[in-house]
Amino acid sequence: MGKVQKKEWIAACGFGGVMGTANLFSRRILEIDVYSEELLRPEMSDFRWFVIGMLAGVACYLAFYYINARWDFRKGMALASGKTCFWITFALTMSSWSLQLLADNPCFLMGDTNYILEYGIGMAVQHPLLYVLFMDGGFQFFAGLTGSVSWGLLLMAWVQILLCSLVVSFVIFWLAEKGFNRVVTGCLILYYTFLPLIGHYNMSLVKDTWFGYFLLAATIAFYETAVTEKWLHKPGNFLLLVISFAGTMAIRNNGFYIILVLLIIALFLVDWKSRMFLTVTIAGVLFLNHFLSSGNLAQEKLGIPIQQAAYVLVKGEDVSPEDAEVLENIFPIERWRECYSPAAVDAIKWSDDFNRYWLNDNEKLFMKTWRHMARGHIKEYATAWLYQTYGLWNTMIMVSEGPWASQSIFSHDFDYVYTIRKTWKQEAAGYIPILPEVLAKLIRGSSRHIKYPGAGQCLWLTVMCGLAAVSLKDKRGILILLPVLGVTGTLFLSTPLSTAFRYSFCYVLNLPVMVCVINICFHRKTCKE
Repeated sequence: MGKVQKKEWIAACGFGGVMGTANLFSRRILEIDVYSEELLRPEMSDFRWFVIGMLAGVACYLAFYYINARWDFRKGMALASGKTCFWITFALTMSSWSLQLLADNPCFLMGDTNYILEYGIGMAVQHPLLYVLFMDGGFQFFAGLTGSVSWGLLLMAWVQILLCSLVVSFVIFWLAEKGFNRVVTGCLILYYTFLPLIGHYNMSLVKDTWFGYFLLAATIAFYETAVTEKWLHKPGNFLLLVISFAGTMAIRNNGFYIILVLLIIALFLVDWKSRMFLTVTIAGVLFLNHFLSSGNLAQEKLGIPIQQAAYVLVKGEDVSPEDAEVLENIFPIERWRECYSPAAVDAIKWSDDFNRYWLNDNEKLFMKTWRHMARGHIKEYATAWLYQTYGLWNTMIMVSEGPWASQSIFSHDFDYVYTIRKTWKQEAAGYIPILPEVLAKLIRGSSRHIKYPGAGQCLWLTVMCGLAAVSLKDKRGILILLPVLGVTGTLFLSTPLSTAFRYSFCYVLNLPVMVCVINICFHRKTCKE
């Protein structure tokens, strides 16, 4: 396996071409005026970015191939038994993340979370009902129990940390049981325990944290279901699949589509008894989705079509009177132009005069109009799509200024006023000085200077793993990638904010697992899984 074969050179060149193209448009978007210059007409000088990206892509693929072919991550002494690794990981992650929470308490929030805590079940038109009930109910319980908003948020964040720690500990247990050596296992424990981005998200009360961990557990459940014979026959394993799949679906709206596809794929890879279990699970998923998501606003899944229609108007293209009438019913034509922002649809869909209720009742008519407009404006549609999904595929680690600035972390919102409905007491969340200030500053400062690869780079790392798996003709490598690629796929179809890294946080959690399974694929003939 040490020598790079011809097919690997072909895969490397193919990956290099994809990376070169992505790098060309990543740089071009940053350098042009998006309202006047044509994105899809690169100049000769732009192709230097293609060459740089292509060479980097080829080098990365060949290095990845060489490392995995040369080193079997399962050769060598194990760190400890699976159960011991579980408890070591649990102790370290709980200690590290709890200290970070105490240093940064009460927690980190974003606007959507604030609205859930303020309006409760009324926010189910934007977020999954179960998530709204859990988040609002948990906050109201702890705030009512302690009589304090700050303590309510702090305890809610600590419960989240506890559950995140249990999932990570299970992942390390699973990898240890697969036979990975002490170096790999130890590095993964350190990765999950001390990576600042993971600690920050774990104390952030946002649905993307919960989604990432449920998807991580679902990835392992899906993988084992598909590759391990009769894995679902054990009640504990079936319970893991049901809980992780239901949680993934219940936390974020696109979770339903990801889980449904995974279940259908698994149906073709298992024995007849497991197929019965999966059929029951599919029926439950369809029922829950119909029952729990009937009130969601249509605009939440139509972000990209809305942006494409707006961009056509911004470019001054002609539209038929019939199409213009439909668009006018949703939003005044001039407002489409005024509110368009290439990186975010929020300025349109959350405007006071955006008629979201008309769109809800006439979704099919809007989509018919959208398809009709596409006939003469394919270039504008493609350009608007590239702008709106830029954060998902670009090759940059971080863009710090302008509309393309990466939004990877959250901040405190001490000025927001919350209500404890049990007593109707209102107060803002404030800092609770639990740790000595010197220690708190040291912990806060240690997590401010480490950058993590951007969402686009995480995607390309996953694609690189996928090409290796295809080259090796090993379905295990492909199956372990499908859940996170499903996330990106749904975001490519509808994403509200181009550069919000939180949509891709699942990559941070899943990448180590994916790399380990790909390494198994490289050595499937020399080591037993």
